[in-house]
Amino acid sequence: MTPNGFDDALGTLAFFLRYACNLTASAFPVLTANRRAGRTTEREIVLLGDSHSWGQGSPDFDGLHIYSPHMAVPYNKGYYARLSRHVEQKLEMTQAAVLPFSAEALLQGRFREGRYEISGPLEAPGFYSHEANRDKAFEHLGYLAEDGKFGHGVFVLDLPESGEKSEEPCCSLTMDAHARKLFIAIAAGPHGAKLEIKLRTPPYYVKPPAFPKVYRVSAGQLLEVVWPEAETAAPDSVIIDTYSESLSEYVYCIDYGTKQKGTILLRHAGAHDAADASGLGGLTLAGPSVLIRGIVYDGNRIRNFAMGGHTVGQWLGDGTLSFHNESYPHADELLDYIPFTPTLAVIQAPVVNEYLRQTELSSFTHHLSLLIGKLNGHLNPSGSRKMDVLVFTTPGDQNILYRGAASLPNTYSSYYEAVHRFCLSSGCGFIDFQRYFADAVEAGLDHELLYDDAIHPSPFVNEFIAKGLTGAFDLLW
Repeated sequence: MTPNGFDDALGTLAFFLRYACNLTASAFPVLTANRRAGRTTEREIVLLGDSHSWGQGSPDFDGLHIYSPHMAVPYNKGYYARLSRHVEQKLEMTQAAVLPFSAEALLQGRFREGRYEISGPLEAPGFYSHEANRDKAFEHLGYLAEDGKFGHGVFVLDLPESGEKSEEPCCSLTMDAHARKLFIAIAAGPHGAKLEIKLRTPPYYVKPPAFPKVYRVSAGQLLEVVWPEAETAAPDSVIIDTYSESLSEYVYCIDYGTKQKGTILLRHAGAHDAADASGLGGLTLAGPSVLIRGIVYDGNRIRNFAMGGHTVGQWLGDGTLSFHNESYPHADELLDYIPFTPTLAVIQAPVVNEYLRQTELSSFTHHLSLLIGKLNGHLNPSGSRKMDVLVFTTPGDQNILYRGAASLPNTYSSYYEAVHRFCLSSGCGFIDFQRYFADAVEAGLDHELLYDDAIHPSPFVNEFIAKGLTGAFDLLW
C-alpha cells in the first residue's frame, strides 16, 4: 500500500480491506439499486458529525468563534467539504436554485419580483426556507436553512399590458448543467393563471415516449397530476393551472424522462375562468397572474449538518446539555429542511464528545440506532423506503492516546470498539480511520502531525479522510 493509502485504486482497496467493513453492495442496497436502475434524482445525502466534521483543523481554517456550532463555515476545506465537492461534480448536482432576489436567478425577460408571505400549509415540506417554517433554524443551521430553499419571494408573471394572451414567453432561463426534473414552487390561489413551461433543447436530446410527465410533491412522494390541473401541450411543453379556490403552496415536478440541457421558457398562458386577482393581500396584481417561488433541479443535495460539541444523544435532544447550548431536538429540526427520505447518511462517530460526557456505551450505540431510525423514517410512514449508512471514526484526544494522560473510566478504546461492534451487528458500512492512524503512529509516524490541537484533526488528517470518503463513495455509487 502506498504511504497515504489512496494514491491508486489498489492502495484504496487494500486500505478498505484492512480498515473497513460492510463496504459491499448488500450493505448499501439503495445505492446499488439506484446505480443499476439509472436513478439520477431525489437523492438526499446527509452528513453528520461533531466539530471534526465542521472542518476545524482543516487547511486555512479560521472560523472557530464566528459561526453557529451547528453550521460548518461555508468556505471550510474539511473532509466533508471535499466529499461534497466530489459528489456534486460526479453526480452533476451543481446547478443553482432559481430564486427571487438572488444574484443566481438568471431569469431573462418580462417578469417582476415581489414578496408574498407563505401562509398556508406546506404540501411539500423540506423545499422551503426558515421563512416558511417560522422556527429557529436560521439561528442554528444558518445557510443550510435557506440555501436553495423557497421563501416569501415570488417571480410574478402577468399578462401583457394589452391584456391579451401572447404566445411569446414571458421569460427564459438557460440551464447550466444537465437535469432530468424541474421542481417548481407555485403560490396558487384564486389569483392563479395558467403557466406554460417549455423546454427547448438541441435536437440530439431526446425524451422517452409519454414524457414529460407532471407530478405534485406531497410529503416526499411524487403524485402524478393530469388535466385539468396540468396537461402536456406538446412534446416539450407543459401547462399548469395555478388557480385554486383557496390559497395553497404547491411544488410541481416536471419529469422529462432523461437528462436534458437547454433553455426553459416560461409563459403566462391565460387565466382560469374563475380567477380573481383582487384581495390577494401583500402583493398588488393587475389581473390573474402566476406566482413562482422558485425552481430547483432534480432534487439532489449533499449537506453537512455537523454539530460541534454534541453527543449523538444531544443531536436527538436527549435532555442533556451540549458544550454549546441547551438540549434541543437538532435532528428533527434539520429534517424539516430535507424534502425526501435520505438516500445516504454519512456519520462521523463523535467519540470525543461521548468520552468527555462519559456516555454509557449501551446508551451511545442505542442513540446511534435511534438516529438512523429517525433519519430513515423521515417522510417514510410505511417504512418502505430504505436509507444506506456509512459510519467512520476520527482520531481521539492526543494527550490520552499518545502522551500518557490519565483516562476516564470509559476509555477511548471502549467507544471505538463499541462503534465497530455496532456497525458489524447493524450492517452499516464502517471505516476505522482512527485505527489506521494509531497503527501509523505505532509504526513511527509523528503523532504531532495528526493534530491541529489536542482533539481536532490536522490538515493532513482532513485530507486523508477526504480521500478515504471519496474513495468509498466511488466504490459504492
